Amino acid sequence: MGSSELWEQISQYEPPRIAFNKFVSDFVEEKGRFPRIAVDGYLWLFECGYFDEPKNIPKILLNWLRKLKEFLQLRCYIVVIFDNTFKIDGKRQKRRNDATLWNSYWLMRSINQVQQTNVNHVDNSIVQCCKMLNVKIINAPGEGEAQCAYLQMSGEVDYVLSNDADVLSFGATKILKNYSKHGWEDIPNSTLSPKKSKQNERFITFIDMDKIVDWDQNRFILFNLLVGSDYNKGVKNFGGKRAAVLCKSQDPDLSKRLSEVLSNVNFHGKKEADLKWNQFGKDILRVVQQKSKSLFGMNLKSMLHLKEFTDWPSITVGLFYKEAIVEKHMKLPRRENDIINELDIESFAHFLQSNEITKYVSDFFKWLREYLHCCTILNFIWKHPDPFNGTYRLIDYRDVSVCDGLHKYKEVCVRYKPFLHILDDSTEEISETILLGKRSRSESPIRQSIKSPTKSTILRSKYPNYIWLPTGTIPKALLEHLNKELSNDIERREMSLSLSSPKKSPFKRSRGSSLSPQKSTLDRFLTKRSCPGSAVKNLTSALLQEREKPSETISTLSHAVSVVEQSVQEIPHINLVDSDSDQDSSCSNLRS
Repeated sequence: MGSSELWEQISQYEPPRIAFNKFVSDFVEEKGRFPRIAVDGYLWLFECGYFDEPKNIPKILLNWLRKLKEFLQLRCYIVVIFDNTFKIDGKRQKRRNDATLWNSYWLMRSINQVQQTNVNHVDNSIVQCCKMLNVKIINAPGEGEAQCAYLQMSGEVDYVLSNDADVLSFGATKILKNYSKHGWEDIPNSTLSPKKSKQNERFITFIDMDKIVDWDQNRFILFNLLVGSDYNKGVKNFGGKRAAVLCKSQDPDLSKRLSEVLSNVNFHGKKEADLKWNQFGKDILRVVQQKSKSLFGMNLKSMLHLKEFTDWPSITVGLFYKEAIVEKHMKLPRRENDIINELDIESFAHFLQSNEITKYVSDFFKWLREYLHCCTILNFIWKHPDPFNGTYRLIDYRDVSVCDGLHKYKEVCVRYKPFLHILDDSTEEISETILLGKRSRSESPIRQSIKSPTKSTILRSKYPNYIWLPTGTIPKALLEHLNKELSNDIERREMSLSLSSPKKSPFKRSRGSSLSPQKSTLDRFLTKRSCPGSAVKNLTSALLQEREKPSETISTLSHAVSVVEQSVQEIPHINLVDSDSDQDSSCSNLRS
């Protein structure tokens, strides 16, 4: 697994944590193609629980299928790489001397082009599953991480998906680390993860060595030689912090010396190579003794009396990193994983049933139908980028915000009908009640008004399945067609609302607190001609007080009625025209 302290040094540069859907979407928009990723096979086996429950093949196989689905549904080209027998472990095989390691290394390099038929320590069901889904598997001649790094450096793939820090020492410059559901927390995904995440969004930590100028492959190798790795125990009294300071030092730059010492080494020149290598170790010790105060801020008294490093590794360890055992004549196909044309669905279903995957899947054929369509829908869209193809249709957009709004991107809803023929395919037909609306049996069909089906109902009946995909993974012509459809729907909706709403006269005011346009009204008449203490007012107040004191208000009511009758008889004439002069005269008449 390499040195974990190397990841601690890289984490100081704060590599970004990105949602994987957004990462793929941005890559497609920038490059115009989908990413190609080399996957560390043993990392996936570990995350699937292969080494925890090696006998539970159905569960492991189901977890493996989920891993593949997450990449295939985004149309990523993936190649899974496993380790082979041509590797050494310097920590476990302590009894090996330098001569044995030297001979083993050059023997492995001489026969590294031999193709192995079986993958070591991997169940055949995993290998067979990848082959049936047209996912390429490489049995690396040595370390799988070394082969991943070589494919990335040679341009065969864009990224390396691995949590092993050795990929840095092997020369990889674009690494995807900790592919998991833990959001912005840089935590790996495995059965032993300290935290369990409830969200479904996957994230990756993207390490771009082009933006980390303090480190390169030679500095990573020197760091492993001092601290320790899979091939050596490390130098005594040298931890990660001191090793990082020494490796990043520009005066003197020891990493350049490392590249010179390991160049032009051959099998027959072991003595000369050992002399250069041991002298290189002594030069490092001399720098530490002379500049420890300026480099580390203190004098390392434990190293002042040393003539050479304790546990300084052999030159073979440096060669295993600098000149790793890889297949250098490998060319990958320049296309995405094509599952539609090369998948034998009947054989694949029989393979899954024979491996007893039905133990963890209730409705097997329904699950298989959904799984294969999710893996192939995006590939089908790019092969048939016609908005009127009749198999799929883009419906609407939605905004995705995860990690408290830290990551935002857009997705588009794609509705589709089944386009893969699967055994026992019981595609449900949409009944007439869905299109015409449900009605109870007691209601008469004549009396009930049948409404026309809406557009969404028709689309659901024609395309029963749907999936949300990042907008960057969809052809731009289809997105432009969807934008036109949505804008037309908005215009059509606004037009229908304007036609259905009643037309209002521009001269007619709405009822409410505003005054009526009529000049003479009964309310205005009574308001202008009512005076304090008038008979009308006394009559109204008497009527309101009748409920509270019925016995006392009888006399008051009769007196008010007689006063009103007398007032009416005395009023000779009342002009209903609303004017200020009439108001004054009427008030004077009432007072008299």
